[in-house]
Amino acid sequence: MKTINANTLKEIFKEANCILSQKGIIGEIVLFGGGALIFAFDERVFTKDIDAYLRPKEEVENALVEAGKKFGLKGEWINTDVLRYVYSRPPQKLAGVFEGKNLRVFRPSKEYILALKILVSRAERDFEDALLSAKALKAVTEEDLKNVFFSIFPKSYLDERRKLFIEEIAATLAKEKETYENK
Repeated sequence: MKTINANTLKEIFKEANCILSQKGIIGEIVLFGGGALIFAFDERVFTKDIDAYLRPKEEVENALVEAGKKFGLKGEWINTDVLRYVYSRPPQKLAGVFEGKNLRVFRPSKEYILALKILVSRAERDFEDALLSAKALKAVTEEDLKNVFFSIFPKSYLDERRKLFIEEIAATLAKEKETYENK
């Protein structure tokens, strides 16, 4: 699968904006996952797909697919399944990523991005992103990470799997700090 960087995504958004304009449709996108990360943190430079909320879903998705073809994107590079994770606690703060006449694109706060990575906590897919987010937010201890999580999600959401995920992030950050200090 082809990777996508922030510049390519912005070009896709520009093209999708034109497509929506021709159809007289106003659309919005809220990015999550890798798409949000590449706009929130300089260290994350690409993604393989975007996890997003689209409104109106079908029209915006069709415009993105059509625009993506011009940049060599084929197949399913747009994922809207993320909504099952954000439905109960949608982001309250959004940062603008792109603004066109017919399409606006946002991402949640950096804290929300990290909290969502902890919520999902798929070790093979979310660990590196959670680590990157934690470093950028200077959330390096278990307590720091829990505080970020609790700023978005209720304490009842912190089950054993998520506790272990937080412990692993904090342990990795501690090892990295120790290695850096011993050089």
